[in-house]
Amino acid sequence: MTYLRYAADIEKPAADEQETIDGIIKGMTQQSETVEAREHHAVRASHAKSSACVTGELTIAAGLPPELAQGLFATHGTHPVAVRFAQGPGETLGDRVSTHRGMSIKVFDVPGEKLPGHTVDTQDFVLATGTTFPSGTAAGFLRDGTVIGKATGLPEGAKSAVSSTMRNLNKVLHAFGTESALADFFGHPYSHPLADSYFSQAPVRYGDYVAKLGVVPVAQAQLALADWRLDPHEDENGFRHATAAFFQENEVVYELKAQLWADAEKQLIEDA
Repeated sequence: MTYLRYAADIEKPAADEQETIDGIIKGMTQQSETVEAREHHAVRASHAKSSACVTGELTIAAGLPPELAQGLFATHGTHPVAVRFAQGPGETLGDRVSTHRGMSIKVFDVPGEKLPGHTVDTQDFVLATGTTFPSGTAAGFLRDGTVIGKATGLPEGAKSAVSSTMRNLNKVLHAFGTESALADFFGHPYSHPLADSYFSQAPVRYGDYVAKLGVVPVAQAQLALADWRLDPHEDENGFRHATAAFFQENEVVYELKAQLWADAEKQLIEDA
C-alpha cells in the first residue's frame, strides 16, 4: 500500500480558527473555575479523576518497515514511561457517571528535534477511548464544549441520568453492529479501564507520514477482563480500586499501533 506523505500544507485552518481556539480555552477555564468553587480544589478541565498513575517501559521493536520506523520509533530500544489512566469529566464525579476514559503516556530519554519551547528529552501521547473524537472539528469542539461547560453546575444525579441514557443507546447501537462516538463519549460501558483500548482520535504527524495511533491490551490477564463490569452502587470509586488492585497482581501490556494516512478523501485531516 502507498501511504501519503506529510507536508505543511495538508492542514488548512479555518479563517477564524484561532478565535475558535481562544473560545475553547476560555470555556475550559470557566469550567475549571466552576469546579474549583464547588469542590474547593482545582482540577484539570478534562480527565480530572485518576484511575491509576504508573511507570513502565516502552519497547521499540527491531526491524520495523520504513514507514513505521519514524521519529521515536526509528531506533530499536527501550524507554522509561509514566502512564496515567483517568475518567473523562473535568470534575471528580462518582463512577456511575461512566463516560469516556483517557490514557496519557510520557516517554523519557527521547533524543531529536523538539517543538519550539520544548527542550526536555520527552514525548507525550494523549489518548482516549473511542477511535474518533465526537466533535470532529475545532468549531464542533467549541459548540459541544459550551454545552458541557453550562452543564458543569448541574447536580451529579442529572449527569448520571444522561450517562445512563447514552450507555443504553450505546448497547442498542452495538447490538445492531454500529456505534456512535457521541454515545460512547457520554455513556461508556462500565468496563475495566485496563481492558479498554485507547486512541489518538485525531490524526498526528508521524515523521514523514501522518497517522492515528492506538494502544491495545495484549496481556492474557487483561484480555480476561473483557466481561468485567463495575457495580457503581457498591463502589463509587470502583474503577480506581479495580485498576490499582489489578496492577498489584498482574503485568499490564499494550501494543501501540499506527494507522497511516493513505486516502485524502476518506481519511480527512480536518475532521477527526
